[in-house]
Amino acid sequence: KHGERMVSFVAAVVSSLVGGRGVADPPPPCPFYNWCFPSGLCLVDPLIIPSCIWAAVLGVVFFLKIRKSKLENSHVYSMPFLMYTVMMSDAMLVHILAPVEGHPKWLEDETFGLISWFDVSMTSSIAVAFFWAAVTDMGWMSDKGMGSSLIRLLSYLAVFSIWGAGFLLSWKNVFMVMYMGVVFVCCGLFCVLQLVWILRNRTKAGLGWLLVGGVAG
Repeated sequence: KHGERMVSFVAAVVSSLVGGRGVADPPPPCPFYNWCFPSGLCLVDPLIIPSCIWAAVLGVVFFLKIRKSKLENSHVYSMPFLMYTVMMSDAMLVHILAPVEGHPKWLEDETFGLISWFDVSMTSSIAVAFFWAAVTDMGWMSDKGMGSSLIRLLSYLAVFSIWGAGFLLSWKNVFMVMYMGVVFVCCGLFCVLQLVWILRNRTKAGLGWLLVGGVAG
């Protein structure tokens, strides 16, 4: 019963990410864009598979390019891209293997809940990682220092813990707080701090990309 309750809540959270559904809504019936096999198993919207793989590949490419570059704070800036690769790989599984009403399940309830928890936790952690990158640019944190690295690691563990508690306790506001809230605040602060850095250094380099990235985000 606990597994069924958790997967129902997780499915509602996942559906909120892709369709704005409520926490109490059940998983959707198998629509025309799902691929259902004779066994009854369905892949939910498999058209996202190529884009997820491509996004994961780009994450690895930019992680390596930044890490090998001589750019300042390359360590803290490369990590969000590696995290992005992991998140997109997991997100692909969460979306295509989501339970479909009236059809067999690919995964046990607890397993699906676990990968869904990891997906949303990584998304929020990436936003936090970009915030730390901006803080490092401002000179308030070290790129590779032990203390700074520990602070960043603990912040990610806190994100995962809060998401986990939200799933287990069926906290209805966990999506608004930990997904919308954390992403909006951390990415918003990233843009603000980057703008301050640009103005402080009296350079227009990167301003255009910052505006494009801020609007796109």
